[in-house]
Amino acid sequence: MALQSRANGELAHVLGNSKQASLISFGSGFLVLMVMAAVSPRLRGGLRQIRIAAVDGRLPRWQTLAGMSGAIYVLVQAYAVPIMGVAIFSVATIAGQSTSSIAVDRMGLRSGVRHHITARRIVTAVVTVAAVAVSVADRVQGAVGWLALVAFASGLLVSVQRALNAHITDYSEHSYATTWLNFATGVALLLVVNLVVQQPLGQLPTGPSAWWMYTGGTIGVVFIAISSVAVQKLGVLMFTVLSVGGQLVGALIIDILYPTPGVQLSMNMYAGIALSLIGVLIGIRPRRRPRA
Repeated sequence: MALQSRANGELAHVLGNSKQASLISFGSGFLVLMVMAAVSPRLRGGLRQIRIAAVDGRLPRWQTLAGMSGAIYVLVQAYAVPIMGVAIFSVATIAGQSTSSIAVDRMGLRSGVRHHITARRIVTAVVTVAAVAVSVADRVQGAVGWLALVAFASGLLVSVQRALNAHITDYSEHSYATTWLNFATGVALLLVVNLVVQQPLGQLPTGPSAWWMYTGGTIGVVFIAISSVAVQKLGVLMFTVLSVGGQLVGALIIDILYPTPGVQLSMNMYAGIALSLIGVLIGIRPRRRPRA
C-alpha cells in the first residue's frame, strides 16, 4: 500500500491531475483483471455466483458497490501524497482504518456476527488517532493539516470495503472475482468524477523510468485479493493492525530513500510513526492456549 501511494502520487504530480491519475490507476488494474477473467473459468464462475446471490437477495445489492470506497481512497491518495508525503498519508489513513474497524466489527458487516468493543480496541483507535495529531502538529496551519483530516476520512471507508469484500467472497468463493467487481464499480465512479469535474488532461509520462508510476492498479489488485481472503480468517481489526505495520514501515523507507519532492521528514513524523506502531502492537491480541 505504501508503494501504491508513492506510484499514484507521483503519477498525479507529473500529470497535474489527481482525478486522471486515479482513473489510470484503477483502469490499469481493471485491464489486468479483464485478461484474468478471459483465461480463468473459475473467476468467471465467481462472478456468476455473485450475480446469483445479488439477484436472489442473499447478498444485498448495495454491498456490491464496495469498490467505490476504494476509488475514493485512491482519489484522495493521488491528490494528497504529492503534498504531504507517503508517511503522513499512511499514518492518517491508518488512524481512520483502526477507528472504523471497531464499528465494522461491532455492526457485523463482515458476517452478521457482532463483536464486542473491548478496551484493547478502544486504546488501539485512540493511540493511532493521537499519532495523526503528533505527525501534523508542526504543520497544522498549512494544507497538510486539513489534508490529514481528508486522508483520515478516506481511511474510514477502507475498513468498510474490506468487510464487504470478505462478505462478497463468501459467495464468489474466488478472491479475484471479488476484486474484479471492486475495480468495475471503482472505474465507473472515477469515470463519472472525471466527466463531471472536467480538467485539462496532462501529458502521460513515458520512457524507461516511468513504468513504475503505472503499477498502482496492479498493486491494488493483489492487495484487495489478499485482503478479501485474510479478513475472513482474521477479522477486520486484526487484519488492519497487521497490514498497517507493513504499510508504516514501507512508507518510512520510501520517504527516506525516495522522498516526495518538497516533503521533509520531521521529528514529529518519526514520533507519529512510532506511536502508530505502538497502536498496532496494542491491537494484536495473543492467541490463548486452550485449557486442559
